[in-house]
Amino acid sequence: MKRLFIICLCFILLVAAFGCKAKPSTEAEKASSVFQATIIEIKDGAMLVKPVDDYPEANYAELINVIIQHMSSSPEPKAGDIVEITYNGIMTEEDPPSPCGVETIKIVSSGSVTADESLDVPVQVSDVGSNQFEGEFIEVKPARPPSYGVLFWLPADWTLEVTQSADDPTRDLIVSIRPEFPGTEGVITLRHIKGFGVCGTGLEQKDIEFNGHPARQGFYDGNTLWSHIILKDPKDCVIINSAENWYEEYEEEINKILSTVEFVYYETDTSILEPAERIIDSASFDIDGDGMIEDCKIADGPTSGLFTVVITASVDGNIKYKNTFNLASGNLSFGKKDGSSCIIRERAQDQDPKTEHLPLSVQDGRIVIDGLDPVYEGYWGGSEWNYGLEVQMEVCTDAQSYVDALSEKDKQKILDFAKEWYAQNFPNYKDMVFEFAKDSDFGYTQYPQYKPGEMIILKAYEKDHPDNRRTCFIAISDSGYEVFNEGW
Repeated sequence: MKRLFIICLCFILLVAAFGCKAKPSTEAEKASSVFQATIIEIKDGAMLVKPVDDYPEANYAELINVIIQHMSSSPEPKAGDIVEITYNGIMTEEDPPSPCGVETIKIVSSGSVTADESLDVPVQVSDVGSNQFEGEFIEVKPARPPSYGVLFWLPADWTLEVTQSADDPTRDLIVSIRPEFPGTEGVITLRHIKGFGVCGTGLEQKDIEFNGHPARQGFYDGNTLWSHIILKDPKDCVIINSAENWYEEYEEEINKILSTVEFVYYETDTSILEPAERIIDSASFDIDGDGMIEDCKIADGPTSGLFTVVITASVDGNIKYKNTFNLASGNLSFGKKDGSSCIIRERAQDQDPKTEHLPLSVQDGRIVIDGLDPVYEGYWGGSEWNYGLEVQMEVCTDAQSYVDALSEKDKQKILDFAKEWYAQNFPNYKDMVFEFAKDSDFGYTQYPQYKPGEMIILKAYEKDHPDNRRTCFIAISDSGYEVFNEGW
């Protein structure tokens, strides 16, 4: 009997020494400690909890694993409940850690985990390849940069399908993922698409943070299961949920996948010029007058519906200048006129062919085409499509300062003008809402001829369809206001 007692005592000491190995602590810290936490998940006799911010345990670990044998079975705990845990003040060094010497666990508040809270459950790199979650990180690159790809972790027993638009690979990337078992219907879709729209009927949306990015999460018809997540930055990136038939069964894995999703911008400058069918014209000449010959190319731009071209000038294969232009359609080529470089454009206007010689040069580090229509033609896209537009980006900041400095009376005049213009030109649009654009860089890059105080950019949308946004460009002059461009 004495020998049995000694064996038990040794076992207890071993558990204390190794099972609850803790960081150095004072005797005061080893006294009973109490903290509150929100239950994230209950599984296999344990619960994963997130400590409430007011308690020191929140600084020790974001998530803590707690054995629930010391908890009363009535009421039955559930995800979302807030529990109060009393233990001896020592945490194990596992990942996630566990409190040692748990004395009591009691429910102090009932609740439920909301859709966006469940997305906050992080995935640790150490989970990848573990017995519980085997898998690998997947990197899907765009077929034709510059454009967005996506990086995410995928469980070993899941499958994925990748499709890209054949007509415009930079516009649409679709990555569909689902568990790999027969009869699965529906997928989780990671998508980059320009102009993603949603139906406003029965739609409720709320702002969330998705892996550090501002986003909007949508729910339909009072459903607690989310339908889509639209990232505000980076733009045109969405996650779509059509997995309602199996979402609950695989929710833990879905949360871990979503917590690793990151849309990544890929820019390989030369890749957009490599396919021969995309090259419009090429020539070698001194475009900037520095005495060095540059290899210049005109290539199809990234858009559909607009005629855009990318013009680059390279030395020894390294791009020196690159700018993207929105132009009136026509056949383009490099040429000379009066000894100076130019773009030759052949246009058909009312069945009457017309040839234009547009002077081509480099100014302030950017390619400049003179003779363009100042209203409808100019630079297209942001800094990733245009070198040497830093000055324009500064203009954007000045433009925003100009908007911020407008009096409420002047702002109202502009809004009244826009409201009347839409009523006349788009009578089917109802209950229009207008906002002064905060992302003015696109407009001032596309239309650099307008300076702060000469142009205002508004975002416009129907009250019941806030995601179907249009952009309205308004020129300001002494004679009043004029809309010179408008579209999605």
